[in-house]
Amino acid sequence: MNTTDSRVELSYDLADSDALGPVLKERALRALADRLVDGTITVAASEHRSQLRNRQAAVRQPASKLTAPGWLPRSARDAAGAGTPGDR
Repeated sequence: MNTTDSRVELSYDLADSDALGPVLKERALRALADRLVDGTITVAASEHRSQLRNRQAAVRQPASKLTAPGWLPRSARDAAGAGTPGDR
């Protein structure tokens, strides 16, 4: 199987999404600004032979940028368990 046969492309309209509150949405728009076209992020993945694995890889790409330290407000990081025990 050629990896071009299993290539996937994922698009998400972040600007029109209601999944995030206004503060987090603005942070996401700023963090992903270099990858947005009209408020929509499109990610392609073709490194795996499996289409399912390429879908999973495509989802992880923007998610890794949004879960980087400092992206979430302090209280949200603590609630998510991202802080160390000494931070609390």
